[in-house]
Amino acid sequence: MGVGITSYNNTVLGIYPNPSNGVFTITLAVDNATADLYDLTGKKMASFNLQNTTSQIDLSNLSNGSYFLHINTANGVYHKKINKTN
Repeated sequence: MGVGITSYNNTVLGIYPNPSNGVFTITLAVDNATADLYDLTGKKMASFNLQNTTSQIDLSNLSNGSYFLHINTANGVYHKKINKTN
């Protein structure tokens, strides 16, 4: 595990489907989280408020490729690579 990366399992954080055509469902063990989306160069592409334990984010307006999602909760910060495809 790298510095600053919180480990998790699927009971704490779930993102599906992954890969996706642009709409991802995020399940969390807590309410009221924020998520920041970054491309592979580290450029912030979007931010989201995740107010429920299950939320959807729509990336259909972004190019196909890989992105990093950083989810900030009261319990820590979680990092997940997601892939957008056609």
